[in-house]
Amino acid sequence: GNSVATIGDYAFQLCYSLTSVTIPNSVKSIGHDAFSWCYKLSSISIGDSVMSIGYSAFEQCSSLTSLNLSNKIEIIGDLAFEGCSGFSNALYLPSTLVSIGRRAFNGCGFRGNLILPENLSHIGAGAFCGCGGFTGDLTIPKGVTSIGDQAFIYCESLKEINIPESVTLIEKSAFRSCKSIEE
Repeated sequence: GNSVATIGDYAFQLCYSLTSVTIPNSVKSIGHDAFSWCYKLSSISIGDSVMSIGYSAFEQCSSLTSLNLSNKIEIIGDLAFEGCSGFSNALYLPSTLVSIGRRAFNGCGFRGNLILPENLSHIGAGAFCGCGGFTGDLTIPKGVTSIGDQAFIYCESLKEINIPESVTLIEKSAFRSCKSIEE
């Protein structure tokens, strides 16, 4: 029902037969490993009130084909969508997002431009590692002061990267093997 406020840690982990999930608008947080390793989960509707997604929440949900995040999301935890290789749409990140955890989107199959929201202040190590489908230009928001190691490694189709003066640290291999970068 619409009275559920939190989906707890490990709530649906390893539910191999689960194919579709609708998270109601009453839910504000999704716990860590809540849906991890749900291989057959192909459809997820995340309610408009979700503010945080815990670490490994949807890790290895490789049948998911699209992702629509709530317009209130602030935190995406470490490894939240790691190994969701079935994603084929563009990734829309709402303006409320401030933190993307370590390896949050590692190995995801998104296509098109990656637009990072203005309020973003943290990009974790390996956050977009191996997201080879991102194309075009990437602008790092002004609130970001450091770019984690391997954050964009193997993002092979990015053409241009705009880094603001606010960035004082670019860690090792942050843009390694981004072989299409022209400037």
